[in-house]
Amino acid sequence: MRPTAPRRAAARALLLPALLLPALAARAEPPAGAAPATRSSPAALVREVADAYVAESVRRSPHLAEQVGAPTPVDRWTDNTPVALRAWEARQDTFLARLSSVDAAALQGTPEWFVHGMLREALEAERAQRVCRAELWRGVDQIFGWHLGLTQAAAEQPVGTKAERTQALARWRALPGFVRTELANAREGLARGYSVPRPNVERVLEQLEGMLAQAPERSPLWSPAERSGSPAFQKQWTGVLKSDVFPALGRYRDFLKKEYLPRARLESGLSALPEGAACYRAIVRAYSSLDVSPEELQKRAQEARKGLEAELAPLVRRLTSLEDLREGRRALATEARFAFGSREAKVEQTRAELERVRGLVPRAFSRTPETPVVLEVAAAFREPSSPPAWYEPAPLDGSRAATYFLNLGGAETSPRMGLAPSVAHEAWPGHHLQIAWLRERSVAHPVLRLLSTAAFVEGWGMYAERVAFETGMFEDELMRAGLLGHLTDALVALELDPGMHVFGVTREQAVQTMMTISSRPRAEAERYADRHASTPGQLATYMTGYLELMRLREEARSALGERFDLREFHDVVLGDGPLALPLLRQKLERWVAAKKA
Repeated sequence: MRPTAPRRAAARALLLPALLLPALAARAEPPAGAAPATRSSPAALVREVADAYVAESVRRSPHLAEQVGAPTPVDRWTDNTPVALRAWEARQDTFLARLSSVDAAALQGTPEWFVHGMLREALEAERAQRVCRAELWRGVDQIFGWHLGLTQAAAEQPVGTKAERTQALARWRALPGFVRTELANAREGLARGYSVPRPNVERVLEQLEGMLAQAPERSPLWSPAERSGSPAFQKQWTGVLKSDVFPALGRYRDFLKKEYLPRARLESGLSALPEGAACYRAIVRAYSSLDVSPEELQKRAQEARKGLEAELAPLVRRLTSLEDLREGRRALATEARFAFGSREAKVEQTRAELERVRGLVPRAFSRTPETPVVLEVAAAFREPSSPPAWYEPAPLDGSRAATYFLNLGGAETSPRMGLAPSVAHEAWPGHHLQIAWLRERSVAHPVLRLLSTAAFVEGWGMYAERVAFETGMFEDELMRAGLLGHLTDALVALELDPGMHVFGVTREQAVQTMMTISSRPRAEAERYADRHASTPGQLATYMTGYLELMRLREEARSALGERFDLREFHDVVLGDGPLALPLLRQKLERWVAAKKA
């Protein structure tokens, strides 16, 4: 299970709330033939609200401007002070009230139906999550923490002109003020009984130490200087890193070590926080767009895992000659003959598979996006706590390529079977295909470039692994076992996530479950347990979305019989971006009805 490219690596504190996932950027145009909305029509009201929402989102968080093609200087950070957050919540309530006055049925068949549905879903989800008081604790996070978001912010900072370089310097000189707000929020959280688990704080401290140990020219924050081509700016940037950025990170590190760590909570689950159970339900609702109980999540996971393990068992027996599935999976995960053996081998084999699988995309898709994806090795300080690989899309200005980041931590003993699900999930036919597909076409409104449904995004990544398996994109049995094994492990995660956050499953119990069922080494199981603790609900999105996509596909196949076409189904699923799952269902039901007619 891998985080949605920050989309997935971007910090929540630096970005808008969780549903505003950066990806999919381009100026939108109405579909050809769309009827113009009149000033008094429901469609016109929806577009007015969406226009205002985009404008105010960019005003609040200028780094979002690139996604919608707005000419806004990226010269400041998002204001996360309590006053600013409450003001933003009030504006969200105003937007939601105006959208709620529109009858969605009146928009059927128009582009505004998608805009109305997605924006209303996002606003309702954000309002429900206020019970979490996330600003008081969620910034301390080894997966999506704001400190990690700085590396993406640096990579995306515009520096192509003299004016942009001036704006960049102003923004990063102001980082100490942003950090002071984070410190104040975290202290307020401690006073009110909100904190993150101790192991997560320790992982964040380890990352900060790694960031601070690097010279400016070797730091991932050096990207603006490197891209600028200006010796004068490089000198200025070095000065800003030394005088403003690194000292601010050092103060944050010292705060975590001296003040926060001694008061960090011992329990892993959200149930230890005020309104923790309600918070978890709201987070799952926001991530998935489905109102599903923790009990139902576990039930779905347990039922689906039985079927996948039945598929996996014969592959594991042939590869290992072991009859017991768990013993066989342990051999695949730990024996040297199934490992990469070296860091260089992992890099070269990954590069080869990325290119090979790209050529097989037409087996299941009507077209292959032209946008390339490049391989890059992740920074060393991210190795202990980051996932095996993750994906970050290219910015619209072309300043850097779409990137598949490869974590080489423990590469020598890393199991080769993890290569197939990683490539299929992150690149082809997973996240890169999905995102590039939409970027190469227009959408109904720019707001659809900002809004996303995590269960669709990560569900697509898991579904892409299944498609790669079904269409023979990986013929090697070890790789095929890796695909089924990863799907199975994601179902374990779907079961453990509510277990930890609602039902009292401890960190050690979660570790033992992953070691027993998934045959994960202890260090890897601990890393995933800490990820569950740090990102409640996020690891539940993968198979929530996957199971819904599989259900929708089988319903369409059953209804259409011989008229069902897999490529056409994928065209429909991907055509309007990562929709809320109920909207996707309605869209597919209309497609099925039209084909039957």
